[in-house]
Amino acid sequence: MRITRNFLLFLAMCTLLLPFFSIGFSGIQMAPSMTVMALPAPTLTPRILYFTQFADNTPAGEVQNVWGAINDTHGTNYVRTNLTSYTDLASELPNCDILLIPEQEQIYSENITAIAPTWLTPLNTFLSQGGIIIGMTYSSDNFGPIATAHILNDTGLMDIQGSSPMTGSPVTILDATDPLVDGVSAFTAPDGSVDFITTETGIVANTTLGPILLHKQSSLGHIVLMGMDFFARDSEADKILGNAIRLYQPPSAPVLNDPGVTISGFQVPLTWTAATDTDGIIDHYEVQASADAGFSIIGQSDTTTMLNYSFTFLSNGTYYFRVLAVDNNTLEGPWSTVVSTYIELPPLTFPTGIPGFPIEAIALGLVLSLGIIFVVRHHKQQKVSS
Repeated sequence: MRITRNFLLFLAMCTLLLPFFSIGFSGIQMAPSMTVMALPAPTLTPRILYFTQFADNTPAGEVQNVWGAINDTHGTNYVRTNLTSYTDLASELPNCDILLIPEQEQIYSENITAIAPTWLTPLNTFLSQGGIIIGMTYSSDNFGPIATAHILNDTGLMDIQGSSPMTGSPVTILDATDPLVDGVSAFTAPDGSVDFITTETGIVANTTLGPILLHKQSSLGHIVLMGMDFFARDSEADKILGNAIRLYQPPSAPVLNDPGVTISGFQVPLTWTAATDTDGIIDHYEVQASADAGFSIIGQSDTTTMLNYSFTFLSNGTYYFRVLAVDNNTLEGPWSTVVSTYIELPPLTFPTGIPGFPIEAIALGLVLSLGIIFVVRHHKQQKVSS
């Protein structure tokens, strides 16, 4: 019984070592390491803080029309907070992406004199972090023809020297590349609209009397000043407001460098050129690998702040790669062009054997020697015990 048991142990040792002789020298063949990883879709729900302390909050007033315009153009995917007192701006603004200042019909010069120094620091900090300020003004009986534009003027964010009311004047788009006028056609200025006297250069649209739509980039943020009155809805003015709400621009696509037709090794080193962002900064990159050119199954995925990344593979085959940029506003840019390479794993090699003796023969001899030693030793132990 003991001899049989020893023989079985010997066979087990041999079995453990047999795989070393069955490995092909063309490379290690293992099951692919690809696993499905679901990635979240890019989303951005703007958090809007809207100032209504001196606005027309009646059921048919400007505030209601402003939200109607936003809902019809941008959609209802937003979170809004009502700022009913200018003294609360400093505590509320850091939690928001957009400060919306509808027409403040009941504002007076003494109100603006109090608002400007209180808002100066919070607004500049907000813009430096990529925030958007949207102001809408109109001709005011209480405070001259530029009304709420004075909030931006007196905080030093814009230079608005004056304005005049106008009605029925044709609006001409001067900068068709500006995202504010995406899908907007020439239209007639609604009643109560104003034009601005300004030294600002970011004039997007004007009338025969002067600028009616201004867009200024300040630090990483944006300032939009609209001279269209929202007491009566206008479809083109509505579009401009909707565009202002979604003014964040995603970053450009990185340029992914071709790793080569074939790579002999376990790792694929990828490099790419930096993406750009017109209204923010690149926060990180998302890089993906797949065995499918259409990326229906994401095999590997990771994020990096660098312009390079390496994937590791344990099986031969063709793999595909792509990368995109994500900015500080959490917006994802488009994917880069897909590149591919064939992974050819290196052959498994053993140390050089004794000349004239294959390594398999040496290994087999070692196994047999160990087995004989084990059996002899065990046999001696039996004789001693008997």
